[in-house]
Amino acid sequence: MVDRGTTKVAGWSLIEATSRRTPFDPTNAWIATPPPFITVNTDGSIIDDKGRWGVMIKEFDGTAIKGAAGSFDSKSITILELKAVEIGLVLADKINRKKAFIVTDSIIVLYYLTGYTTLTWDSKNLVRRIREHMGKMDDCVIRFNFRETNGVADYLAGLHVGVDWVEFTPSSFAQDLKDIIRRESMGHVYFRLS
Repeated sequence: MVDRGTTKVAGWSLIEATSRRTPFDPTNAWIATPPPFITVNTDGSIIDDKGRWGVMIKEFDGTAIKGAAGSFDSKSITILELKAVEIGLVLADKINRKKAFIVTDSIIVLYYLTGYTTLTWDSKNLVRRIREHMGKMDDCVIRFNFRETNGVADYLAGLHVGVDWVEFTPSSFAQDLKDIIRRESMGHVYFRLS
């Protein structure tokens, strides 16, 4: 349950994930969640004037469980990012996982889902559905992550699947996707310039 910054899970807190003011640290790495939580990495993208999204569900140790990619009729990155969150929660429910860290590289999505900012008219129904899915979870935490550490979802959002959505199992992953998953699970450090 998200309650504006007071949710705590094994030392994590939403307020730390969203508004910690610390000296600039140029390093970023994928952060494992505490067991039995899964990580739901999400991303949205517009390529060739078409809206796309990607989702990767991982175990607490970074092992991939399931991925998905799809198209959505929107040219708003925020809406595409929200669609990825919705599908990620649908997939988590499908595999009967009730504790999740939702990871987004969109501050706006994080603010929409935690109630820190007013929803736009085109996001209201999608956010309502996401909150309904979140309400079915035993525990659900939303976390911001820099794009560099969201590589798997970014990769999937870049695919042109040509359908509303398609699911992937680890045995069907392309080698470059497997390489990204392996790097992230090993805690590969990415450097940011600003």
